[in-house]
Amino acid sequence: MKDRTDLHFIGAAAHAHVSTTSGENMKNTRKLVIVILLIILVPNVIRYISRQKKTIGEKSVAMNQESIIQDNSIHIDTYNEIALPGINKTWDAKDYFEIAGMATGLAEKDRSLLPRFQSERSGKLFSKIISEDNFRTLYEEGLPLEDRYSELIEYYKALGMIISCYVSNGDNNYFDNEIVSILGLYIKATSNNCLFGP
Repeated sequence: MKDRTDLHFIGAAAHAHVSTTSGENMKNTRKLVIVILLIILVPNVIRYISRQKKTIGEKSVAMNQESIIQDNSIHIDTYNEIALPGINKTWDAKDYFEIAGMATGLAEKDRSLLPRFQSERSGKLFSKIISEDNFRTLYEEGLPLEDRYSELIEYYKALGMIISCYVSNGDNNYFDNEIVSILGLYIKATSNNCLFGP
């Protein structure tokens, strides 16, 4: 829930500045959005890293490795049989919401089924989830700023649903590379001019 509130906060801040800026002021607005995003995300990343360091300090390395959730992710071939967006197309926000729905269902059943970073079973699927190419349509020249903004917010909402599936549910098991990778996509999506254009 906090992730979604944070995203609404980012969106409200961005919208307030977009409506009153142009030209050189637009560049300043873009920087402001990036700063807001970093202010929200960086503390969470720091807390996450600190928590993992504490875990390592309290347990042996072997026990800590065991607390990383086992990779029982669905195989890419199985995924291809599901009526969901294919990994060979560019995903839009609607596609991300479909993936978020799939991830939510898997997490409720068994979080170890979720797609994993560099996994032999599901690495291709996870790479697609965090691919910047999916934001390509937001770079289209002539795309109205309001449409660009609205679409990006939808991407953020879907990504928020996806990352919530990987966040700890209170047990001692966790994901590491997956959470960092999705957080990285948040930052790249905002910093690579896709919101305000070149």
